[in-house]
Amino acid sequence: MIDLDGIRIEYLEAGRGGANWPDGWSHRKIVPFAIFAEATQGAYEATVGGKTVRATAGEILFIPPNAPVTFVHHWGRKGHFLGRWLHLRATLHGTVDVTELLALPALLQGSPARLLGLRTNQVMAAAGGGALWEALHRQELAFKILRELGEAFAARGDWRDAQDRLLRVSRFRPVFEYVRNHLAEPLTVAGLARTVSLSPSRFLAAFKEAMGLSPMAYVQQARLALARQRLLADAPSIAAVAEETGFVNQFHFSRVFKTRFGITPSRYRTTHRQRE
Repeated sequence: MIDLDGIRIEYLEAGRGGANWPDGWSHRKIVPFAIFAEATQGAYEATVGGKTVRATAGEILFIPPNAPVTFVHHWGRKGHFLGRWLHLRATLHGTVDVTELLALPALLQGSPARLLGLRTNQVMAAAGGGALWEALHRQELAFKILRELGEAFAARGDWRDAQDRLLRVSRFRPVFEYVRNHLAEPLTVAGLARTVSLSPSRFLAAFKEAMGLSPMAYVQQARLALARQRLLADAPSIAAVAEETGFVNQFHFSRVFKTRFGITPSRYRTTHRQRE
């Protein structure tokens, strides 16, 4: 059984715009949350991993988190583009983004697209309030979106594999918690294996089967995820971010970051801080 207590909504945001964007305007990004993009006038086009998907009015592009994506915006008959979008990050045990388990990028059409469009408007209407009940309302909307996405993908036959993987991943909750609490420290396969009472060799094989990557690759992924958050928050320097996230030094951190995201930490901070 999937541990629902382990599912956490980490980010939820919605918006609209595009009236002043030129026809054919494109931009490339990589963000740690899923993107749902709908053109209400004109068309969205997105390329992820060599696959290009186009959405016109009434359709929604569903883009996975942590994937380089290039968006192109096309004008409609009225000579401009208008769009709305929803950003969502929901993780299991603070580790696996639930949306990454689905077959993405995807194009939502018909009833699922209309329902998600409604939820996008509801999230925009609920934004900005600081009261407890308003925060609870946003959490409620996020879980409704997850449930409705699951139903839509189940109807397409795309949910069973995701559910099976969630079950396998749940076994490693102690590992995820240990990594999250000790990211700034040296971590080893043997040390992580002890948290689930497995030998290093058995742990290595079981973890890779469940997660699709090695334990140390996961540790690096977790460090980079925290580093991106700190770069956009109030960390005083790149060196401080490197130390806080367990990299050997600033130069090692910068090299790994640029290899993964195609941009230096300082450039990432400058480019994304204001926007996000």
